[in-house]
Amino acid sequence: MSFELIGLIVAGLAAPALLHSSRASFTMLMIGSLFTAAAALRLGNGGQITPGHLALGFFALAIVMRRRGLATAMMAMSFPRAG
Repeated sequence: MSFELIGLIVAGLAAPALLHSSRASFTMLMIGSLFTAAAALRLGNGGQITPGHLALGFFALAIVMRRRGLATAMMAMSFPRAG
């Protein structure tokens, strides 16, 4: 497993976004998705995690870290809502 330069850049920008608003995390997600063709993390023989997926993980973590983020996300996925 090895980090690529673009992966370190995305992780370096996404980590501080966790401490700011969800808007900052979402902005980082959009920026990370622009670099989807690059490899952020290489896993063994040919497997890779793209910057968009790496930023998506940070965005999901930012939502869960919020005070009522997880409860709001679960309510959005309940039966009468679209999810």
